Amino acid sequence: MAADADSAAQIAYRLPRRRQRFGLALVALGVLALALQARLGWLLPYDFAGLAWLRRRLDWPALGSAPLAWLWAAAAAALLALLAWLPRAAEAAAMAAGVALGSVYLGAGGSAPALVLLLLVGVASLGWQTRAQGGLVLLLAVALAAAGWDLLLSGHPTLWLVAPVLVAMFAWIDRQHIRAGDRRLVAALAERDALIRDLDARGGLLQQAQGARTRLLASISHDLRQPLQAMRLYAETLAGRAETDERARELLRRQLQAADDAAAMLDQFSEYSAIEQGMLASHPEAVNLRELLERVAAALQATHAPTRLRLTTHGRQAASWIWIDRSQITRIVQNLAGNAVRYSAGVPARGPSRVVLAVRPHGPDLVLDVVDNGRGIPQDRLGEVFEPYVQLAAGSDPREAAGARAGRGLGLAIVRGLVAQLGLAIAPVRSRPGRGTR
Repeated sequence: MAADADSAAQIAYRLPRRRQRFGLALVALGVLALALQARLGWLLPYDFAGLAWLRRRLDWPALGSAPLAWLWAAAAAALLALLAWLPRAAEAAAMAAGVALGSVYLGAGGSAPALVLLLLVGVASLGWQTRAQGGLVLLLAVALAAAGWDLLLSGHPTLWLVAPVLVAMFAWIDRQHIRAGDRRLVAALAERDALIRDLDARGGLLQQAQGARTRLLASISHDLRQPLQAMRLYAETLAGRAETDERARELLRRQLQAADDAAAMLDQFSEYSAIEQGMLASHPEAVNLRELLERVAAALQATHAPTRLRLTTHGRQAASWIWIDRSQITRIVQNLAGNAVRYSAGVPARGPSRVVLAVRPHGPDLVLDVVDNGRGIPQDRLGEVFEPYVQLAAGSDPREAAGARAGRGLGLAIVRGLVAQLGLAIAPVRSRPGRGTR
């Protein structure tokens, strides 16, 4: 989880860097707009004092205002591009770019464009006035250069009064609002990072605990099989002796049934453990689902009187072939059908419970339906039915309650694991309390 999200330190570096590039692009657009005035007839008031001073100093009487404006704009844009390109803004680069921008007094004609550009640089520098990004150095250099040229060339200098106020104002806004907001954001992100690390650590511990539980179940299942088998053999031996009376034989039959139930429970634990550890291997072959449904239905019907339960199957034999692991698809059908029978037997007030097993084509695929008229599942618990160790509360019918207690809440969890193993999909469960489930 932590690897997918930017850390607080990364965001704390990237945010001012992105603001810097956006601000420098905004200043470059402002420089271009001031230079374009040469073609538009100087929209801002133009002071020729700077142009006259340059003509005298360079001994270039033919120097025009338009070429001078474009030369200044090109030099300023180049230094701005250099400042944006540097991974960490050097103070010398920021100062050079600021002096070039502050020379707008010469390049674009006096204090009016100088004041406009100073305001633009102040706004554009908000959010990256740090030493690493160079925003404050750039702003100070622009202010000093513009005020210096104004003092040198203007007969009524005013920028030396305005520039310090503007610099102080923009620096205060940056420190009190922008940087304070950034600090709160970084603190929140650092807290998020700590929570993600804590969740990752807890998730790792949970996976370790789950793996230990799975290994324990597998070990218990393996270790208990031998004494259960021995107990079953002893009971069969006693039941086969001539001197054993009928009452003792009945008790031994119950003991054998209990041993079989315990073995079945251990089989469930072992199967679920193998699914969780990814130890199952599939060996696909041609399987006729209709024949498989009939065998499972016959086995379940044999343990219930027709007056209490009616199990029916539907589907065309010829259209029910599928290439799949036989044992795993059999277990899926057995668990789904057994669960439907367990929670349906004896539920309807009149007549037998009904469970339908059907296979039908759906495009190029086959769909397996298991439908019952049992007590149904509440809507708020539909998402839990395939979770391990989850059993819905049994109804009032004692036989239904006994059937529910017979399970361990692993049957449908095994179904979900086998479905994933085979690359199949489980359709959403539809159920109405008192009407049944599909």
